[in-house]
Amino acid sequence: MSTLITISNLSILIPILFWVYRFKDIDKIYHIFGIYLISGLITEILLMVFGEKYIVLLTSSIFHFFESQCILYVFLSWIGLKNNFRKIYHLLFFILVSIEFIYLFNTASYNVFRIYILITIILVILGIKNLSSENLKINISQKLIIIPVIVYFIYYSILDILMTLLYSKGTKPIFINLYSIINLINFLSYISYSLAFLWAPKKEKYL
Repeated sequence: MSTLITISNLSILIPILFWVYRFKDIDKIYHIFGIYLISGLITEILLMVFGEKYIVLLTSSIFHFFESQCILYVFLSWIGLKNNFRKIYHLLFFILVSIEFIYLFNTASYNVFRIYILITIILVILGIKNLSSENLKINISQKLIIIPVIVYFIYYSILDILMTLLYSKGTKPIFINLYSIINLINFLSYISYSLAFLWAPKKEKYL
């Protein structure tokens, strides 16, 4: 792993530090997103320490669970969906990631990550709903979280679909370069998340 990629991956520490700095002041929804970032940091460290394909796949699958559940919780909370519908979404995501994990555990195949594309598509739709609904008052802090998440998932999904259709020995260098763009997207996303925590509104205090 190159030094540039390592720096990009570990830059996830930046928004985590901003989260810790504002921990006592902000709403619990932001803490859920902070937990997602912590799981991402742990995943990056594990991937740097353990390079075996099997460990990488299983670690990525476990991260998918935390990522999908945390982001789903945040998006649904901002939409204001009723608890019963939230539970259905969370159960659906749990089932999909469980299928992914079980399949990986038995086959160690990258192909199972196609299941995760469905999850990313659902999250993109929910994110766009957050941004486009006239009934929701989405503040700048929320936008600084939603927009980078949408951009990342759209790019990831399109790239994964293209790899399924076009990947070969001849196209491998092209896809390596295309995947390297994810590091730039992640770095810019971490800057955006940092500002989101910094500008997050203070939590309401009840008497």
